[in-house]
Amino acid sequence: IQMSVMIRLLSHVSDGGCGVQKCIEMVTFCARHSMLAAARVAKCQELLDSVKSACLLPAMLAEDDDLSLPNKTEQKHIDAFEPSIAAMELLAVLCQSGKPIAQQLSRSGILSMLKQFLLAPTADGILGPRRDSQCEAAMQVWRICLVYGIDTDTSTTVLLQSPRLLPLTTTTVMSPGWR
Repeated sequence: IQMSVMIRLLSHVSDGGCGVQKCIEMVTFCARHSMLAAARVAKCQELLDSVKSACLLPAMLAEDDDLSLPNKTEQKHIDAFEPSIAAMELLAVLCQSGKPIAQQLSRSGILSMLKQFLLAPTADGILGPRRDSQCEAAMQVWRICLVYGIDTDTSTTVLLQSPRLLPLTTTTVMSPGWR
């Protein structure tokens, strides 16, 4: 697998949204082929850095912006959501391919970035469902890592601090059958 082609594509895509998303989806397709293909994708640090910078960081910055700004800014938020979800799907495929790859992603700091999506405040309006999709995608990756026993020490902190997960946690704890 020639990851240099995907790295070049990611660095030259100028639209920031759909083009980046399609590149990530192609890499995900390759990673789904086999454990060996997933391992090759995970070993390409430059590709993972590109995924961080082209998909996850813009979405995190969009989370931090004021959502009451004009439509142009709202469109920037929308454009940042889809590539971030595609990147999280790629990370889920990589983590599912084996515990060593999940550990490598944890050590690289990519998984700690995903926790920011779990901790992001909820949104109303057009951005609400997109943020929920981001949270679900981040939760899928994190859940895989928890099954492997990776990053279990911060699970309680994230569950108690997340505005989306706290109601689920307190409902479970308060239910009569929970012990």
